[in-house]
Amino acid sequence: MFRGLLQLWAIAAIGLPADAQPSPNLQAQAKAKWLVDYAEDRCLASHAYQVGDQEWIVAIEPRPTTVETSVMIVAPAQAGNFDQARIFTAGAPISAAGMSLDGIDAGGRRLYAAALSPAEYARLLSTGSLRVETQGRSVAFALDEVSAVQKQLDLCLQDLLSSWGLDLKQQANLTSFPVIERGADSYIRGGEARPVSAKFGMSGNTTVLVQVGSDGRAKECTVIRSSGDANLDVKTCRIYVDRARYRAARDRAGKAVDAPYVASIRWTKD
Repeated sequence: MFRGLLQLWAIAAIGLPADAQPSPNLQAQAKAKWLVDYAEDRCLASHAYQVGDQEWIVAIEPRPTTVETSVMIVAPAQAGNFDQARIFTAGAPISAAGMSLDGIDAGGRRLYAAALSPAEYARLLSTGSLRVETQGRSVAFALDEVSAVQKQLDLCLQDLLSSWGLDLKQQANLTSFPVIERGADSYIRGGEARPVSAKFGMSGNTTVLVQVGSDGRAKECTVIRSSGDANLDVKTCRIYVDRARYRAARDRAGKAVDAPYVASIRWTKD
């Protein structure tokens, strides 16, 4: 995910001076309309907000071949720590796990992310509001026109899946995508988990497209977002093809069918 996030951070303002203290309860003001990014490997909608002299960004990214949607916030360095912040919509909490810190750029801007289930995300769409709260501090965002934005994301996802070999008829016939039997970490062997030396242009995160057969075994693997290190990319494919096992996708008749599966591994950087 790091590579795509650099684009978000690039448009985030520095904000308040380092010694400024943010107000405990803030209401974000929309700066512009939603921007939907139709990329080769992802569909991402982002919205910039002004909070005092700071610029924040809210982003939505459906996770291809899963039922989850990532909701992300890019916060300026001066905003303080929102790791494990609770998320609310229309005053009611969503996502029991809260937000987790997903990265920090060179300017100290922090990206937080939360994975929402279909029910949680449906509530977010219906209310059109988002509030993050931690340690007595909160920031509220009005998500204007978010339902219309989701329609654009749906079209983007259709195009994305088509580019991965799943045409519109096949998409409509699927009731589920492949599901990995265990978490990716359980397939990583001890020596492979050690930190790797970070180099310029290296994110440490590899995203791959795995074609899973009706027998639950991976047939092939394509890197769709490189970590910046070819060895890590090859290792990621080896894990998802040679070691991982899957429950196959199902069609409307309940039959196991071939389908793609998108997966990522974030390799620890030293």
